[in-house]
Amino acid sequence: MLLAICLGFVLSAHASPQPPPPVSPNPDGSRLLTRCFRAMGGPSELEQITSMHVEAALKAGDDSLGEIELFLARGNRSLFRFTQEDGETSSFGSDGTISWEQIPASEGGGWKLLPEEQLARRISVNNWLGRVLHMGAETTTMKTTGKVTFQGRPCWAVDLEYRNDEPMTAFFDVETKLIAGFQRPFQMPEDGLAESYVIDIIFSDWKPVEDVTLFHEVKLVISPDMSSLQLNYVTLSINDVPESTFDLPPQIKALTPPPPPPPTKESPDGG
Repeated sequence: MLLAICLGFVLSAHASPQPPPPVSPNPDGSRLLTRCFRAMGGPSELEQITSMHVEAALKAGDDSLGEIELFLARGNRSLFRFTQEDGETSSFGSDGTISWEQIPASEGGGWKLLPEEQLARRISVNNWLGRVLHMGAETTTMKTTGKVTFQGRPCWAVDLEYRNDEPMTAFFDVETKLIAGFQRPFQMPEDGLAESYVIDIIFSDWKPVEDVTLFHEVKLVISPDMSSLQLNYVTLSINDVPESTFDLPPQIKALTPPPPPPPTKESPDGG
């Protein structure tokens, strides 16, 4: 009897193997990002980008708003200029240590120092390529939620949680492997109530730039009212920005306190 019980136990154990762990049908978010980098030319080639220069035309719907010129370089250096259709200009930037802003004449004019966190926010809303390239470092989680249609294309949707920003969803084109854009919900006060909206940030017009492939059009579409902004890159170049581009303007140098003098060294005899 004991032998029969043991034999039955052994047979039942062999007859009922443990099922393998379930395999997710969705590719991992970090894997999708790596695929995207490869489609853009390769991670090592993208890491070779040390600076970028963009000249772009800005439109709201069919109306031209002006022109943007953006310089970026490693070391948190930046320079942003916006020239409106009426010729009024404004700018902001940093030499990597001191951040500043030129106030447009319609707002009083002048120059002022800018808190570093304000500069970072302004750069982030104008440097979408940087948001893509730094996605892995700036996010805490990347969760693929499934296959969806984004701007008429089959895409993998990946929910992103950021360390220092609001959550977003990224969309990776199933066929091209390139990132098609981002989506973010937000609320806007209206008549005393918080109205809910969704903004789509859409990347298109991918073209080669030296050894990599980069998007040359960024479109921001707000739903449900469907207002939009469109940024078309007239010029996009990499690794050709002179160091002097990020020198502080004279007006900002005048506002910057001089560095403290180096400490004096006493002579061995105390003199």
